[in-house]
This record gives sequence, structure tokens and C-alpha cells, in this order.
Amino acid sequence: MAFSTAVPGLPGGPLATEYPVHLKILPEGMTQNRPGIPASTPRRSVQHGNGNPNSAAASEAQYLFNGAEGRQASYHSTCDDKECWVMIPADEVTWQAADGGGPGNMNGFSCEMIEDENLWADPGRRNRVITVTADFMGRVAARLNIDKPEQHRDFNFNNVPSERHDCPNKLRYTMIGGRLAWDIYADRWHAARSDERKRMGSPGQVTPTDPAFVPPDVPNFVGEDVMRGYPSDHPFKNTTAFACLRQWTVKTTTPRRHTSSAKAQEVGPPLEAGSTFPGWYIFKSGGNWWVLTKGGTRVAMSDLVEQVTVRGTR
Repeated sequence: MAFSTAVPGLPGGPLATEYPVHLKILPEGMTQNRPGIPASTPRRSVQHGNGNPNSAAASEAQYLFNGAEGRQASYHSTCDDKECWVMIPADEVTWQAADGGGPGNMNGFSCEMIEDENLWADPGRRNRVITVTADFMGRVAARLNIDKPEQHRDFNFNNVPSERHDCPNKLRYTMIGGRLAWDIYADRWHAARSDERKRMGSPGQVTPTDPAFVPPDVPNFVGEDVMRGYPSDHPFKNTTAFACLRQWTVKTTTPRRHTSSAKAQEVGPPLEAGSTFPGWYIFKSGGNWWVLTKGGTRVAMSDLVEQVTVRGTR
């Protein structure tokens, strides 16, 4: 292999590749684009298409490094037909899967594949971008104990049709020699993963050390509210989920729970003191008030700075 790159947060030592892998790691503190949250396990391989008809991996990396025009967005890596760039350490969360506190965001290692029109119109370059991207993601997957490639569309918040992103578009719809580009990508992903595991010697040498988290429990009524754009009151497990769309500030580091119980399993890493998040509902359970996010996580209101008085509770 011609290139060797030590990717921050990726276990197993430098990554050997036949194409350059550049590092442009965002500074800590750019929380809109580098959340700084430890990734959850088991990890997932999340493939995107950048949707930009005039782009390259270097420009996508620079775009994120420059702050993504103020958007809350991030991705670990980006690849074109010549090279890959890494902007976020592999063991951190990126905001890219549109599934809130779900496994796409919290567990995913993400990559933006370049969808430049000239590149995809050239069969040679098109073949190369699929190869480079699949090879990189497959080798990363071997290091992170990931067993299959997934698409951005496999996640997406609540799987509500209007909220789902048709991504990676080029891989999902381009036919090459009678085969779908995604199937070609997946074959090359698995080949790279298999080759990397052989290089690793023993697949067991890379073992996840982060705690495993359960997926969020999203109530059925959330999907309709999300489609409408705002919450409303709903009956909810012997109580009422009151519409309360507002920003909450965390007073003390607190876990996000699967259900409204201090003993319930955690959904992703805890919220750090001083961080903020949008809550969509509040409800009372077990004598305590909870904030419910549209992603389905429950946070104890007693751990938050702002308190909400609901009519009839005093």
C-alpha cells in the first residue's frame, strides 16, 4: 500500500491505503460541527452522497472546517475518485443521519461520497470513486467491528416519508453494467473489510470499549407532529405528554433514558452540564417530570435549568 495514515480515534494503528487519506480535524469547541460526544457501540457504517453537482473531497472537507455556513452538520470523512479526507475523530459522534439520538448519529461512522456531475459522467472516474469510498469505509469498518454497510436513508428521523433523505442518491439509482451502483459498492466494501481483517491478524484485537446503548423509544404520535412541524398534547402511558417546544439547558450531567425511570437503560452518552437541546413534550411519571425529545429520549426535568409550570399542577 502506498499511503499510511494514523486516523484519530481509529484503533489498530495507521491505516494503509492505495490512495491518500488527508487529515483536517476540526478544533474542539466547534460543537455545531464537531459535537465532541463519544460514539456509542455497536458502531455503524453510514454512507452518504453529498448531493453537490460541482464538488471534490477537498472542498467538502474545507466546507465543514469553515463551519458549514452555520449549519449543525458534520461528517467524519469525505471521498472522491482521488483521495479521502477525515475531519472528525473516528470515535466521536457526527450530526449527519437525521435520526436525532438514534444509531445513525450516535453509532455511525459517516462518509460523504462526492456526486460531482462530471465525475459521475466519466465511467472511469465513477468506478474509481466507488472503489476508493468503499475501500476506505470497509477498512474503517474492520477496525470498528462493523459487519455491513448502510445508507443514510436506512436511518433518518423516525422513518417518516417526508423526513427521509434519498441518499446516497447516485449509489441508489445509477445502473452500471446491469447492476445497481450500491450493490457494487457493497461488494467492494465487504472485500476491503475482509482484507483489512486479515491484515489485523486476529479480528479480536480491536475490541469496542464504549458502553452499549439501547435505541430510543419513539412514541407513535411523534411522527405526525414532526410532519406538521410542531408538537401537540397526547395521551401517553397513563399520563399526558404536553406540547412544550423549547430549548432546555442542562444543569448537571444527566443521562438520556429509554423510559421515564431513573433505572431505565441509557440512550447514548449522557448530556453534559451546560449543553442545550430541544425538547418537544413534558410529562409526569412516577411523581417526577420528564422532558421528551422528538428523538424519543427522556431526560429528567430536575436536572435541567429551566422549569416549566403546567396549568393545573400547582
